[in-house]
Amino acid sequence: MSENWANENLQTIRTLMERTAIYRRALAPISLVAGSLGVLSGALAWRLGIEDPRNFIFWWIGTGVLGACIGFFQMRSQAVRDQEALFSPPTRRVLQAMSPTFLSGIIVSIVFLALDFGRDVGVTILPIIWMLFFGSALHSAGFFMKRGIRLLGWIFIATAIVDLLLMANFEELRENTNISHFMMATVFGGYNLAYCFYLYATEKEEV
Repeated sequence: MSENWANENLQTIRTLMERTAIYRRALAPISLVAGSLGVLSGALAWRLGIEDPRNFIFWWIGTGVLGACIGFFQMRSQAVRDQEALFSPPTRRVLQAMSPTFLSGIIVSIVFLALDFGRDVGVTILPIIWMLFFGSALHSAGFFMKRGIRLLGWIFIATAIVDLLLMANFEELRENTNISHFMMATVFGGYNLAYCFYLYATEKEEV
């Protein structure tokens, strides 16, 4: 049993490495859509004047769900086009690596909503928590891919730490919901767009 398990994992890792170029082509359009959606959502939230903490959380959770749905259909289209299974063993390995931090982020968001923490500690802390979880998830997935996505994960984590230090020292930042929208648009929007451009710019180097 243990030998079969080891062989299966070895084959999965080998397959992941062999398909790096395919994953890059799949990630680029997903990052483009996710980044564009983040920037547009942040601009629209500022335009609509969404300042209530609960509305802020609902707004960005809705944005995240929409982005995840679009990404799923993009992945499905890619799998159909390449005549591959959508949830192949390598894909399941990546999802398993990312799922603990994503699940933690969802739980924290639910707790914020249920206990109305946003009114007590400031809603700005939630984007920072999301950055930490998302960056950790990307870093976990990066062990099955090229180092670019691990670096992106560290950038998310570093940004969260810098933002946390700023919030700790400037109370006016914690009380400004527009700052939170700006953080979300810049980090989850801008960083994904930058990663998309990075993938397209370096694609020829990987072929």
